[in-house]
Amino acid sequence: MSQVRGIDELESKEKLTTMQVNVGYGCNLSCTHCFLECGPKRTEMMSKETMDQCLDAFRNGPFEVMDITGGSPEMNPNLDYLIREASKSGQVMVRTNIVILNDEKYAPLIDVYAENNVQIVCSLPYYKKKTVEKQRGSDVFDPTLRILRKLNELGYGKDENRKLTLVYNTDGPYLPPNEIMLEDTYRDVLREEHGIEFTNLIAIGNVPLGRFGRELRNQGKLGSYIRMQSDNFNEDNIPGVMCRDQINVDYDGCLYDCEYYHVLGLKPEGAQHISERVSGEITPRKIHTCALCYSCTAGYGSSCGGNLSH
Repeated sequence: MSQVRGIDELESKEKLTTMQVNVGYGCNLSCTHCFLECGPKRTEMMSKETMDQCLDAFRNGPFEVMDITGGSPEMNPNLDYLIREASKSGQVMVRTNIVILNDEKYAPLIDVYAENNVQIVCSLPYYKKKTVEKQRGSDVFDPTLRILRKLNELGYGKDENRKLTLVYNTDGPYLPPNEIMLEDTYRDVLREEHGIEFTNLIAIGNVPLGRFGRELRNQGKLGSYIRMQSDNFNEDNIPGVMCRDQINVDYDGCLYDCEYYHVLGLKPEGAQHISERVSGEITPRKIHTCALCYSCTAGYGSSCGGNLSH
């Protein structure tokens, strides 16, 4: 893998704090910014056997947080099991579009989240209906607000043990803004217009892969988008990039430096499947770099935790 200007060498930290686990690509939505191209027709799903391998590595390793993502994680029939078992060993975080929780089939998971004090990271690309539904499809904004209110009733966004994080995604070929300023606007609008509270907001930029990358290519903007990211490279973001303190597990148990590399099929140095890590032993590794790294390091930075600098 070729090196990237400003990121010639990148290594993981001595202690990895987060195990990020993708439990499947199935999703009730087909968002325009989804780099994995998740949707209703995707059938990839993590098995219970692979979940048990993840749990063994999580229990035995240095990890503090299991970060569960998808697709819609709720579509995996064993999500309840994974949450309950992982919560015995550390903090659990679930990344969800929460629209799916309006479906009676998945609604019981709200109580599972609350019982285990799961940190909910909820996609809400903007605070205005028209913009949200442009990215995520029709009839998703109002259902999202209904679930947010339900979560508030259970203490989410209010109780320090029940964190509710909202996620802003850009809707075009530009960098994510300063999330502190954006959070103030989100908070004012959602509180005053909808009576909704949340813990914090993170801003995530779009990666030129999947549906978003294909649309850029169709518009002849892919090269200019990557150049913009490169021109705005900020070395101050390097210490905080997510790949340095986490390991990423795909639905089939394969390991990656980050979730974006699922798409490219770029495996890390050393162990390449979670079954090789059930003992919990995690050694520092050199991390591949490529042009995608600018998606995390440009401007204010962008990672699974939002801005890397302010």
